[in-house]
Amino acid sequence: MKPKKKRGIESLKSKYGMLFVLPWTLGIIFFVLIPIVQSISYSFSKISTDEYGIVQNFRGIKNYIYIVSEDPNFLSYLTSSILKLLYSLPAILVISIMIGIILNGKFRGRTFFRSLYFLPVIIATGVVMEWIMLCANPSLDTAGGSATSEIINITQITEALGLTGPLVEFFQTAISEIFTLVWSSGIQIILVIAGLQSIPDSLYEVSKVEGATKWEEFWFVTFPMLSRITLLVIIFTFVELVTDKTNEVMSYIYNLMTSLNYDESSAMLWMYLGASGLFMGIIVFAFNRLCMKRWE
Repeated sequence: MKPKKKRGIESLKSKYGMLFVLPWTLGIIFFVLIPIVQSISYSFSKISTDEYGIVQNFRGIKNYIYIVSEDPNFLSYLTSSILKLLYSLPAILVISIMIGIILNGKFRGRTFFRSLYFLPVIIATGVVMEWIMLCANPSLDTAGGSATSEIINITQITEALGLTGPLVEFFQTAISEIFTLVWSSGIQIILVIAGLQSIPDSLYEVSKVEGATKWEEFWFVTFPMLSRITLLVIIFTFVELVTDKTNEVMSYIYNLMTSLNYDESSAMLWMYLGASGLFMGIIVFAFNRLCMKRWE
């Protein structure tokens, strides 16, 4: 009788578990899987509308050929987005690690300052951010780049460094968005603090006994122990930057969707997803080979 009772309890737990998971499963099916399949079919079709709704005619890869060979904007926007990733991703990673280490220290008011750095995550929505920028200066660009240029004379800095050509434009763009990058680092800072608090104090005690400097302590203890958190921050930041509403590719695709060009916009989304996935794969592969394998 006891084994039957045990099986009955396990069966009941399984049924309750399936019941609790059911809303999530239905949500995945209706709001993720079905739209994905529909988007893929749209990308290989010509979409039009009539009084009966959407009319779909299969046309193969012609949408993709048109995007690559004839569309005047997509490839330039894609290149611009990738270049933005090249400086935004490392900058956010460095900022979050630096601020995370500072906020993990023992000082008065550290809880207040942790909340202060997480505050942008709460208020940095599209509407709130636009109102903040406009109230500060109505002439400022809501993307946040002009806010930094009002404070820092970027041209003088690049001239003093002797930079010319494309490097000037690259550094001007990177420096002008420092304000936005700091505002985008709230969740990453929290992740870094959580990772720092999981590092055993005994490792730092051993490093002090061995006479390691703070710089050596960071590179040989702190940073290696943050390897998995660093990888998590990289992936999270990458997804956040790729899907950001200020991203030129996403804005362009969204405008096409609002004008009912579902076929071209779907093809662009899948091309953008493929390019982003390839770029993300290269970053993760390089980090695993150069950092995590070495530290393990």
